[in-house]
Amino acid sequence: MTRQLMSFRKFLDERPDLFFTKTVPLKEDLSGDQKKTKMVELEKLLKSHDWYFTFSDDRRSYKKGQEQQDQIRKLLDVIGKDGMKLYKQYGKKNGVMEGYRWNN
Repeated sequence: MTRQLMSFRKFLDERPDLFFTKTVPLKEDLSGDQKKTKMVELEKLLKSHDWYFTFSDDRRSYKKGQEQQDQIRKLLDVIGKDGMKLYKQYGKKNGVMEGYRWNN
């Protein structure tokens, strides 16, 4: 059995599904109770979130902040506009969203 070398370009052309998959966030249709539960969960995460984790010198603190931010983003994708309003409210309260683009 002989192995044949293949260029990376050819590999990508033959198997684009391995690298270039589109992921679409799951949009759930939340009922009143489900949405309330998700909003409470989001608010809990926002209260405990380290809004300045990106300035940390400690890798563990940075990693924890990044994981929290990922959880928050996932909830924002599911909840939608109401979740974003809450996110902006807590961001402004913590002094990280005072720029022009967050005032919408």
